Amino acid sequence: MSRYRQIADDLARRVRAGDLAAGTELPGVREHARAVGTTSSTVVRAYRFLADGGVITVSDRRRARISEQGMIAATRLLEPERVFRLAGSDDPALGILLEHLGALVETVGARGSFAGLRAVERGEADGAVIHLRHRDGVYNESFVRAVLHQDEPYLLHLWRREQGLIVPAGNPRGLTRAAQLEGLRVARRETGAGTQVVLD
Repeated sequence: MSRYRQIADDLARRVRAGDLAAGTELPGVREHARAVGTTSSTVVRAYRFLADGGVITVSDRRRARISEQGMIAATRLLEPERVFRLAGSDDPALGILLEHLGALVETVGARGSFAGLRAVERGEADGAVIHLRHRDGVYNESFVRAVLHQDEPYLLHLWRREQGLIVPAGNPRGLTRAAQLEGLRVARRETGAGTQVVLD
């Protein structure tokens, strides 16, 4: 393996292990080159490789820093063949993205937001697609903490979802709010789905 890749992989392993957190500033090129006993151009090449992989960010006249998604990017860089197992809520927009990722992401059996979190908790999935609104109006965080027992869960916000009721054409009953559902037959999502939690 070439020297620049050794340096890049060593840094990526430290990021993946949590030794280098998001926002951490890396040493300057010359300083790092002295520390590892190589040339500045080799370190420049290593930093560029990490930047291209999304592990670090490099701006003009500033030192390199670990990116916000550095841990995920480092894992992808170190294990390019690894398949990410994704569970949880089904989402048409996410489905479009997954089509472009091909074999890099595998959807696993757990459907619904809570089921997805449980799959992550059991080690059956690497991530979960969720949209769970807490009674305080904040989405997802308190549920992730409760199920996964993490004080600082890693949440990646992709987009907002509009949720509501689907009624017959023309809305013949004139429904405008959930309180009007009393006495009506309602088709609900499965237990544990984010939409079902909101409706409850």
